[in-house]
Amino acid sequence: MGPFRSRSVVAVLGNGFTHEGMPPDHVISGLNKAAEIYHNAPDDNKPISGVWGQWSFWHRRGILPQVTESEAGAKYLIEQDIPQEHILQVANSGQDTIGAGATLEKFLRETKVRNVTIICADFHRMRVEYIFRRILGDTYTIDFVETKGPFKGHELELQKAKQRDLLQEQIPFIEHLMQNPDLFEHLYELPYYTEQLKGEINDTGKIAMGREFQHSTGLSWV
Repeated sequence: MGPFRSRSVVAVLGNGFTHEGMPPDHVISGLNKAAEIYHNAPDDNKPISGVWGQWSFWHRRGILPQVTESEAGAKYLIEQDIPQEHILQVANSGQDTIGAGATLEKFLRETKVRNVTIICADFHRMRVEYIFRRILGDTYTIDFVETKGPFKGHELELQKAKQRDLLQEQIPFIEHLMQNPDLFEHLYELPYYTEQLKGEINDTGKIAMGREFQHSTGLSWV
């Protein structure tokens, strides 16, 4: 991609892969929404779109996907007739929601883009919105769009409750990061990930990271 000229970004949050190696349906719905936003935008103000997510672990079988969520999302967006120059792939775009928020903030700061739409699943929305608003602050105009996840009724409420519990655990860590922003540069080397909340290494040697794995919902990244 050449010089960054877009005035807005659409960030679709990754959520792992299905057993067929595809993004789950609610991420596909998010990508379709990103394509809709792109095609409905005026020609002189097309957003740039991409999936925020580097690696997700297909933890039920311990298989490391051959592509990142960002790469898989880019391929899908191309199939939706979005030109490659309007598709964003960010290396090291985060292994969890906190990391995704941090890399998005860095990208927006460096490109001086001030408008961002964040697309995520309904069960994930509350925690995503808190984390991204806290990390991005008041500098940016942020819109949130949610897609229907794989849960309905009582199960959906249970998953939302898990997300609330996880957020309450994460808030002290997030506040520590905000008071010491240099820590974002080596986020996954911090004790929060490497010691206190270290994932177990499975029989294939792949690592399932932290609380977001422990609170997982049958998908590989929450």
